[in-house]
Amino acid sequence: RSASATWQLRLRARSRRPVISSHSARAAARGMVSAMEILPALGLLFMSAFFSGLTLGLMSLDLAQLELVIASGDPVQKRRAERILPVRRRGNLLLCTLLLGNTMVNAFLAILTESIAPGVYGAVFSTAFILIFGEIIPQSACSRWGLFIGSASVELVQLVTLLLFVVAYPLSLSLDAVLGKELGTIYSRNELKELFTMQVAAATTAAARSGTTTPEEAAADPADTLRDVELQVMTGALSLPERTAEQIMTPLSDVDAINEDTALDFARMQAIANSGHTRVPVFRAGTTVDAGAVRADAVVGLLSTKDLILIDPEDAHGVGTLMKYCGRSIATTWYDTPVAQLFRELKRGRSHLAFVQRARAPQPPPPPAHTHVKGA
Repeated sequence: RSASATWQLRLRARSRRPVISSHSARAAARGMVSAMEILPALGLLFMSAFFSGLTLGLMSLDLAQLELVIASGDPVQKRRAERILPVRRRGNLLLCTLLLGNTMVNAFLAILTESIAPGVYGAVFSTAFILIFGEIIPQSACSRWGLFIGSASVELVQLVTLLLFVVAYPLSLSLDAVLGKELGTIYSRNELKELFTMQVAAATTAAARSGTTTPEEAAADPADTLRDVELQVMTGALSLPERTAEQIMTPLSDVDAINEDTALDFARMQAIANSGHTRVPVFRAGTTVDAGAVRADAVVGLLSTKDLILIDPEDAHGVGTLMKYCGRSIATTWYDTPVAQLFRELKRGRSHLAFVQRARAPQPPPPPAHTHVKGA
């Protein structure tokens, strides 16, 4: 071949080679950089979820709740609470550490997302991922399983606290100085009663859902939940300082009492034994309960059932005869006496029963003869 033909073949071969433009090279490099930035973005997103979830999970566990779990919880919950309590005691330092870490991670994540997807798409992308995977999901999980997740993350929280100590510690000291030390949740008397009521209602609802709705099934339920009877006892005890003697007394119309001229024969003594009471009020002969009350001077005293062992039912002695030797004086209290004060007086006087009295005229205080006993 001639020289000119050889040069033409070379030019044609060179023209067939692919030409890579500068735009294509920049796009390929851009794709490689974005791929290298995905893993750091995922790591920052995980740290954002860690800080956000623990901020809600740990800070929602107050000191009183943790100490209560340690004192009365099951062994597993007790160990978890014991791990969290030392970290949770310094609440302001923990709060500053978690919020500072969350803020820094979210800032770096926003910058990295901007380099991956600039413009409006990057803003929407970073906001959606941070909101869903960095806020909503971790906070929902930690609010439900805060004790479990918090106990498993104690070492990592301590490490982050050490790394951010230089900045977080002065901020926590400022919060301690301004707000004071953190106090646990303290319930008032009314709040405790409502809390007990809510617990019983929740237990009843759970039993209904599980099918244990009858009293027998509820009694056999091994769950450590409150029952209606326990609720009445606890709410009644909490209500004692608010109640008066008139509110807790047994009306005289419901009191098993006898007159002093009643014969203690076998039938009467059997009736006293069947009543189940250890002390029986004794009224004067002919006394009747008028409008739920009797005059104070109509009450003779108290008869103890253990004194009946001295009586032969065949003799049919009168109650008045027994009262001369074994009669006990009565304790009286005013209708508006607080129950706590009444209990102290009964304990001091070694008495188990007191008569509640109300005067006809409140001012001036009437003599005992004009005082009417309403209940015991």
